[in-house]
Amino acid sequence: MANVFMHKTLKEAFSDYIIFLKVGNFCEAYDNDAKIISYLFNYKLRKLNDTLNCVFPLVAINKVLSVLDRKSINYIVIDKAHNYEEEIKQNYKRKNKYEETLNEALKYTEKIDRIEKIKNHLMLDDKYLLDIERLLYEQK
Repeated sequence: MANVFMHKTLKEAFSDYIIFLKVGNFCEAYDNDAKIISYLFNYKLRKLNDTLNCVFPLVAINKVLSVLDRKSINYIVIDKAHNYEEEIKQNYKRKNKYEETLNEALKYTEKIDRIEKIKNHLMLDDKYLLDIERLLYEQK
């Protein structure tokens, strides 16, 4: 819960940045940031109480940050293990595309939510929906 509180506090100051928290061997993003990471990298979204969370291995952080740089999305990485050391990436020569990407991610997560509801309603096994999810991901 402390991570969620820290994320929300940072989002108040940096609303158009993706905020990552390094926790052990993993990186975490929350709420809308988690939706963007799930959308861009097909990482699983989890619900913790009333907060969405997306976790990925720390070994993938360079790939994630590289894609965010290419897509012109600003980010902040907070390393809890090193006295909350931060790395902020922003490029004043380009437009931050956080909001644009968030809108795309929201549409994508709505589709995923609908698929989950249909799956639960029909009590389908995951193997039947793999092709649908793959097609949906390819349509981005």
